[in-house]
Amino acid sequence: ENGIRIREGDALFIQVLTKTAGWLIDRADRFSIKYAAAVLTNGEHVSRWIRKVYGIRTTVCAAGCHPIPIHQLSYDQRWSGSIELSGITISKPYILLTNRHSPMKRFEYALWALKAILRDVPNVSLVITGQETEYTAQLRYLANGLGIANSVGFIGLVPDVELNALYSDAAAYVYPSPEEDFGMGVVEAMSAGTPVVAWNNGGPTVTVRHNETGYLIEPYDTEDFARKLQLLISNPKIAEQLGRAGHPRAKNEFSYKHHNKIMDETLNKAMRLYYPQITGSEAAVLDTLFVKRKRSENSLRKRRDHVSIHRPNYANTWISEEGSEAAYIDHSTDRKMFSSAVEGPFLSERETKVALKSELKIGDENRGKWARRVLSQKPNREEK
Repeated sequence: ENGIRIREGDALFIQVLTKTAGWLIDRADRFSIKYAAAVLTNGEHVSRWIRKVYGIRTTVCAAGCHPIPIHQLSYDQRWSGSIELSGITISKPYILLTNRHSPMKRFEYALWALKAILRDVPNVSLVITGQETEYTAQLRYLANGLGIANSVGFIGLVPDVELNALYSDAAAYVYPSPEEDFGMGVVEAMSAGTPVVAWNNGGPTVTVRHNETGYLIEPYDTEDFARKLQLLISNPKIAEQLGRAGHPRAKNEFSYKHHNKIMDETLNKAMRLYYPQITGSEAAVLDTLFVKRKRSENSLRKRRDHVSIHRPNYANTWISEEGSEAAYIDHSTDRKMFSSAVEGPFLSERETKVALKSELKIGDENRGKWARRVLSQKPNREEK
């Protein structure tokens, strides 16, 4: 009816794949879940489905964002002036939409909402980032048909610095996808203190708090969807109130700091299942670097080895693998330690610094053929 043609190539591919190899995929999937020491999920919404389908416990470890410092939150500039991005001038106020250009993201809901908003707020625009696809051409066709093409900006992919600026200067953020597992753009907008309008379904239901950090609209109520966006555009004080409430929520629950904390705790718990003898201070993860030597093409002439670094191995254990040697850092002496079988493979200073960042005490210094020795100076060898 609105001149848009939906082609869901991804869904068609999944359908064909399911018919031909669905049983194998399902078996491998359930096997991996069954024998996993821990299962991490990207948000509480996904966690509910995993528990329902597999009947297992999960740990929520949502994707992280980078919240701007609270003192950098500013709102007066969001309703006047313009923003310059790589030669593109964007007038304010604007509504921001960041997502993959795919039919399943349903950008058309944002276009329909903009059409209604422009009747009362003619100076607002919709800014859409992301790599253009065939779907983008369909959206342009729809915008022309609705008579709002001049108020919609497709600016393509933008660097992170410019994307952060777009989030920080937006009057509102719109997330029109009705079926979303998480919605990274939602938490990124909240981390910049920008209020969000999304559907009351899927991932946004566990990131956005209705009437507190944004608005959750009943699915497919396009009139209310447009009404709430217009409310934010027309009332800077309400937009600021919701935006400021969303910032600490993004910082405390969806930041990379919080994400990494959960990841670290989960990995340590999983390690203890396989190495129950490690307790207390020794429960820290030992990040072991395995050095596998391979003869290079000119090794016969130069007698040099190429080494490749494989990391990490979360265990205070030396693995007797033929053709492999292990290296670690003993922080009690700040020395580089290698197995006695090593003829001289060297870890660079950068690799050394990241090798181990804990006070984990290494036990016996002599374990059979894995007796270690200290390399006091850098050997004359190439690094790969």
